[in-house]
Amino acid sequence: SGINAEYMVSSGINAEYMVSSGINAEYMVSSGINAEYTGSIAVTTMACTPLLLLSCLHLAQAMSSHTVLVSGYNDQITRLRINQTDSGPVLEKTGVWEVDKDMTWLQVEGSMVYAAHEVESYDGVAGGAISRWSITKNGMEKLQMIILPTVSPAHLLVSLEMDLAFAANYGGHSFTVVRMEGGRLLGDIAYHETFGAGCRDASHPHQTVIYGTWVWVVDLGCDTIWHYKLENKQIVKLGDDISAGRDG
Repeated sequence: SGINAEYMVSSGINAEYMVSSGINAEYMVSSGINAEYTGSIAVTTMACTPLLLLSCLHLAQAMSSHTVLVSGYNDQITRLRINQTDSGPVLEKTGVWEVDKDMTWLQVEGSMVYAAHEVESYDGVAGGAISRWSITKNGMEKLQMIILPTVSPAHLLVSLEMDLAFAANYGGHSFTVVRMEGGRLLGDIAYHETFGAGCRDASHPHQTVIYGTWVWVVDLGCDTIWHYKLENKQIVKLGDDISAGRDG
């Protein structure tokens, strides 16, 4: 944890635990219906950055077996297994999956993984990217790739309830909303906005947070939280923003 640590906990069918710590430290833990099963042992999938492994261990104390997916600025995902023992949790590396470049944010939904690729081009096409993958016994299979109208998405939030995916584009100084089709498929661009005029620094959107129909985008360069609402399935920007009043 840290000064800006946040804990957001929900339960029910789509129970998720999401914890943020520090500037770039984040991880997501899925439970409930999202748990995978290997034989008779329930294995829940968790995605985290390397900075959060100690916090992952802390949460795993209450779980008998846990799979951790660690991604970063490379083309691999490392799989770790956390097993609970009498003397505490034990961390073991179980393998590496080959994936596409720079999947710096993951969101696990059952056997599905949504990812943000913090790149400036993908396969020769200009723009950052978001993707959808399936977790299989042999690794991860890419199902979709969407090129964004800007570069370097740092955070991706998929809302199956809103049927929308939100990309905060740190290097692209912008915010992109993508429609979801058929429940889980990534669709076309529903909204896109570029920030920057009058900011302390270049705009650096770094996270999207939702609550009900409210949407907030945290901008580290403008020291601002941009404020939106979902109305009639459309993203509407509200007239006032919330100034953080401090750098970053």
